[in-house]
Amino acid sequence: MVVLGASFHYFQNKKVYLTVIPHFMIDSWKVSDFYKFTKQKFFWETALPDRVVLISPNHFFPEQNKIEGLCKNEVLKFKNYSINALASNITSVECSWGVFYNIWNQKFTKDHGLWEHFKRIDEYYPWIEVIPLALPTHQLNHSKEIVQWIKTLPWKTLLIASVDFSHYKSEKIAEENDKVSFSVLTSTWNFNELRNLDVDCPACLWVNYLLAEENNLKIQQRYRDSSSTIVGYDLEKENTSRQFLFRE
Repeated sequence: MVVLGASFHYFQNKKVYLTVIPHFMIDSWKVSDFYKFTKQKFFWETALPDRVVLISPNHFFPEQNKIEGLCKNEVLKFKNYSINALASNITSVECSWGVFYNIWNQKFTKDHGLWEHFKRIDEYYPWIEVIPLALPTHQLNHSKEIVQWIKTLPWKTLLIASVDFSHYKSEKIAEENDKVSFSVLTSTWNFNELRNLDVDCPACLWVNYLLAEENNLKIQQRYRDSSSTIVGYDLEKENTSRQFLFRE
């Protein structure tokens, strides 16, 4: 899992903190540890963020060419977990394709790229409102729109990009592809290369990359693992990798 963590000023007294955290929750203590790590790193000496922006690949509707979000503020649930979710005013947002759906008067989400984070957001950032967005995975034009929108937000904002890395490759290939991804993310002006990374949401990574690029922030790795390294043998086509990175 890659986690990009970054903080910087757009205006006086305004900060944005960037993370990339996987939704593949095998060996989930590492995800919890990263939430704890970034919370302590970013908010040890300052107040918690005013809002969380959670972006994910749109796993179930690849034909959707727009961003999926909420049309109004609602409590968003998955099983026993819930977040106080907000709508956004991004032009390209739609809310009619089923990423978010109603059962009676309650709103749910079916996308695990979003709901896998509900438990930890509730644990580490309780009561903080969340803006959930599901992105077309390879349409990087939406990344620019999200960046411009984030730059107008009047809050201290934590951005969580829910991203898994190499899928369905042997561990040897996954490790090499992850090295390429890390190299691209640590270098400057690699916009064209981002689209071809072995990840499930290049568009999510580009939001982080664009914001960090403007502020000359460096990426660091906290963990890199995979389902193969966790179980102790190569799962081949069942393998998925993760990187835990942060920017500062």
